[in-house]
Amino acid sequence: MSRKNLPPASLRLFEAKARHNLTFEEIGKKIDHDEVWVASLFYGQVTPSKSDVERIASVLQLSEDALKTEYMNSGFPHRGELIGHSPPLDPLLYRLNEALRIHGPGIRDVIHEKCGDGIVSSVDFRAHVEKVTRTDGDRVRIIFDGKFLNYKSF
Repeated sequence: MSRKNLPPASLRLFEAKARHNLTFEEIGKKIDHDEVWVASLFYGQVTPSKSDVERIASVLQLSEDALKTEYMNSGFPHRGELIGHSPPLDPLLYRLNEALRIHGPGIRDVIHEKCGDGIVSSVDFRAHVEKVTRTDGDRVRIIFDGKFLNYKSF
């Protein structure tokens, strides 16, 4: 993923992560967030709370005041803009997009059968990635956990 259009706070986070040789999982455990949320923070796609900034500044040995100022001045995230091209050009993102294009209609129908007419929120949302080691080759389990929101009549 290109990092050229990231906000200054994001670039500072990536530099500190590399300097300390930490993974998103290691950082997440230290600041009490899932590694997917941490990675999304690094890409400027989520908004950290004041305590999130304090904890990540401590873990990465960054200036808390500088990070707070950068986040306050950057405004709310422009979510989804980093992918840009549709379908995505990045091979991994392209395949995730392909999986959703192929299996999305079936997943949609199963969700409607189980939950009714509505959507799965990406606002009240969590994601988690697991590596599943198998003898026939490693696999990846991606868990999306979003609040179900019924459509309302008016």
